[in-house]
Amino acid sequence: AGVLGRRRENGLSGLLVEFDPASDLVEMLREIWGKYALFFYDKYGGTRVGMVWKPASNKTRKLSVNAMRYSTPTATFPSSDDSLQAQPVLELNREEILHDIIRAGNGIIASVTVKQA
Repeated sequence: AGVLGRRRENGLSGLLVEFDPASDLVEMLREIWGKYALFFYDKYGGTRVGMVWKPASNKTRKLSVNAMRYSTPTATFPSSDDSLQAQPVLELNREEILHDIIRAGNGIIASVTVKQA
């Protein structure tokens, strides 16, 4: 019956050594979205993953093709210097990031709760 047969007989067919989906998920989140947010979890058995937006994600950026990912163009803002014309800016599209995180965590993420500061 081989090794697998013995494992089933012993009731160990579902045992996976060093399988930690939460750790893998947080590692993936940090790699992809670590530029925008901090991710953390309890590696000793917690059931939740926390996320906090980085302060830099609140800042608007100049309109640039390279900065378009996860960004939304916003209305122009008045310049503090009257001699300069207003320029379009980009804001971080947090809803898009959360949507992509939920999609990437399909099967692992059960729900998302957004708390306003």
